[in-house]
Amino acid sequence: MRNPFVLLLLSLLFGVFSAQAKMVTDITGRQVDVPDNPQRIVVGESRMLYTLALLEPGNPAQRVVGWPEDMARYDAQSWQLYTQKFPQIKAIPSISKGNFRQVNVENLIQLKPDLVILARYAREEGDSDFLLTALNKAGIAVIYVDLRVDLLNNTVPSVRLLGEVLNRQQRAEQFISFYQQHMAVIQQRLAGYRGPKPR
Repeated sequence: MRNPFVLLLLSLLFGVFSAQAKMVTDITGRQVDVPDNPQRIVVGESRMLYTLALLEPGNPAQRVVGWPEDMARYDAQSWQLYTQKFPQIKAIPSISKGNFRQVNVENLIQLKPDLVILARYAREEGDSDFLLTALNKAGIAVIYVDLRVDLLNNTVPSVRLLGEVLNRQQRAEQFISFYQQHMAVIQQRLAGYRGPKPR
């Protein structure tokens, strides 16, 4: 007869280990083991802050430990508003002046992220596999989202993925419901439109 104490101990240990990681499917279809509660995140675009603000209460960059300077360069007005509200955002280390493809992988790894979130288009470049391989070898989980290119198809799954990864599922689903309701209204109005199409 098996010792019930041993069985209980094993089940508790398994629960602890399984809680430390979970598997998700990113926007490219990759299945990735990610930390159950990531606390040190590097994002491939600082403009992902817009979406993080939907999901994270308070400082939307509270878990971000590194990002490029694209938001400050290409959307200075929003950058100013965010940094006025959350001055600590200015202290987040820069990993690139504006383009994630220019990042120094060694510098990124030194930030000790437990998760890297990249834009979908970063995977379309030939040299992106080198980055992915280097991060995987360092034991760093990498997921891809699409928040700027194919928005009609990828907004909902990308927000849902981020909600799952950040354990903000409820907030993600609230936004998705809002988004889908408004998209349905737009589609309904366009369905009866017979005028000229925009070029």
